[in-house]
Amino acid sequence: PLGARDLDDAVSCSPLSNGNFSVGVHIADVSHYIRPDTELDRLARNRSTSVYLVQKCIPMLPHKLCEDLLSLLPKEDRFCFSIIWELKPDGTIVSQRVTKSIIRSCAQLTYEDAQAVIDNVENGIKVLASKSPEQDPAAIAEDILNLSKISRCLKKARQESGSLSLGRKMKFYFEFDELQNPIAFRPCQHQESNSLIEELMLLANTSVAKLIVKEYPSLSFLRLHPKPSDRKLNDFLQFCNSWGIQMDLSSSGAFQKSLDSLEQRYPKIPHLKQIVEEYATRPMQRASYVCTSDTKIKSYQHYALNFNLYTHFTSPIRRYPDVVVHRLVELAIHRHPNKYRASHLCDIAEHSNEKKLNARQCDGLSQLLFLGACLNAKPFVGDCIVVEFSKKHIIAYSPDLLLMCRIHLKTSLMVIHYRKEKLTYRWKTDAELKKKQEEEEKEEEEEKEKEKEKKDKKKKKKEKKDKVTKDDNGNKKQQEQREESHSVNQNKQEKEQKEQQKQQEEEEITETLPMIEIAVFSWIKVCVKGDTRKPDIKCELVKECTETPQTSSTPIRITPTPTIQQQEEQQPQHSNTTTTSCS
Repeated sequence: PLGARDLDDAVSCSPLSNGNFSVGVHIADVSHYIRPDTELDRLARNRSTSVYLVQKCIPMLPHKLCEDLLSLLPKEDRFCFSIIWELKPDGTIVSQRVTKSIIRSCAQLTYEDAQAVIDNVENGIKVLASKSPEQDPAAIAEDILNLSKISRCLKKARQESGSLSLGRKMKFYFEFDELQNPIAFRPCQHQESNSLIEELMLLANTSVAKLIVKEYPSLSFLRLHPKPSDRKLNDFLQFCNSWGIQMDLSSSGAFQKSLDSLEQRYPKIPHLKQIVEEYATRPMQRASYVCTSDTKIKSYQHYALNFNLYTHFTSPIRRYPDVVVHRLVELAIHRHPNKYRASHLCDIAEHSNEKKLNARQCDGLSQLLFLGACLNAKPFVGDCIVVEFSKKHIIAYSPDLLLMCRIHLKTSLMVIHYRKEKLTYRWKTDAELKKKQEEEEKEEEEEKEKEKEKKDKKKKKKEKKDKVTKDDNGNKKQQEQREESHSVNQNKQEKEQKEQQKQQEEEEITETLPMIEIAVFSWIKVCVKGDTRKPDIKCELVKECTETPQTSSTPIRITPTPTIQQQEEQQPQHSNTTTTSCS
């Protein structure tokens, strides 16, 4: 992505005389610089991962390493681990070679640069030429197009074999003013250029997993994604059924087919796939790092990807588990004995899982903090699709922000009638609100009077306590209890009468002021603001309600607000796209 500085992966593509392609994934050889049991190794292991915030990155490794010596900068020779396949045009693997290498990247491209080539070759070549690459821009463009075709075939084959692709956690790109305050934001869109790199990285990770498990079956380091619990899947299925939507959850492949066919099966429901994907992530368990020596684990299958074996190999600058895998790969390609102890790998896995979870939470809170800062300066008003509702809140999906909004209903300002199938409401008139305020003030005064009466009674009881006999005292208590009970019943009746009168008045007004009806998958207009108390957003129902959506793909801009200072350049989490020649 734009602004990325820890460039740990590169790709290459060369056509072969037999019609196949030589495709390479080249990953920075971090293990060349970080030797086991050194101070640098202990630092990296303790941090375990780089932490990416909106305005800065807290790197796992020192800046000199991650942004210079290890980073696959263009026109610089760099040490790498390379996986080079001979692939047929349909992505079928003919042969594979894993080796240590020295590469020289000819160009550093962003996802937008590669996407420009995919969208329009002529314009894309001009974009590439502006990067002053070492190779002909037209040749680089041809490589990108060939890789794009191969990656589409790889993705199709992966999905047909039962891989599940759920919606990604929403991330935003932010723009900043000269004071480094956020002035605009837009949701990050997943493009074909993202898929190009993603498919090649998946192929590299699963190829490496097979290699190390074959060589060290009981001392390998893998990435495991367990199957969701049957109970949670059943809850999700029942939830879909309540919408009238049929889903097949018998396997990850069947799950994906159900998701892909949603828009075809239910064409009248807008953005249905995105909504269901949002809920589909909830029954999923977290993926985790494991050592194959753990006897408690019966299967190492990655549920979502539907891979029998999977690991992390492609991001060693920002993930310590990848460094461990690199060391195992180096031992495997030279057929050396494994130097790791099982207990040591298990400790690394446990520590890495904890650190990865913490880093993910920091990333999410940072996104919410800056999103809230933008929305504090200028709230966003847009149309949302109702997904759930109760008497107190509505949950709706925003196509503009690509996230779920929880709208708390202001019962003090609204008249609400709730049924399981639908919710109707109207906004109270000024006269009703004024009357409500007067009633509250009157009730407050009555409460004060009652408190005063109670205190007076208590005082009188205390004064008369010594003047009555034991029997008289008992009779007096009974009489007081009867009076108290009568008073409670009288207050209850008065309260019920007031409620009936209030309901009758509301019904009379409703005859002249119609109720607005809300049902699942109906449109409502929502105002989204920043929460000033914590990194979060607040959503409110707008009085106007629309029937058709008003969406926009342009950045949502705000006026500058001096609230958040940026320390360093924004650094997204994923690595950038580069094209290399391998030597």
